Amino acid sequence: MHQVAAFKHPAQAEQLSARLQAAGIKAQVRKDGEWHLVQVLTRGESEDITTLRDRLAALGIEKIILRSKKAVRAE
Repeated sequence: MHQVAAFKHPAQAEQLSARLQAAGIKAQVRKDGEWHLVQVLTRGESEDITTLRDRLAALGIEKIILRSKKAVRAE
C-alpha cells in the first residue's frame, strides 16, 4: 500500500480517491488523527510498482510513500 496524499479536509481526499478510481487505480481514504490519507492498493512485483508510479505521474502525482508491504483490505 502506498500513500499518495494527505488532506485535512475529507472532501479533498474523497475527490482524489474518486479520480484515481476513475483512472482504474484501487484507492481508499483512511483517517489518521486529523488527516485523511489517500492510499493506493498494490499487489505484485516491482515492475507493477513502476507501472503504478508511471500511471500516477500521468495524473500529476509524483511522490508516493510506501506504507505497508502487507496486503490490506479496502475498508
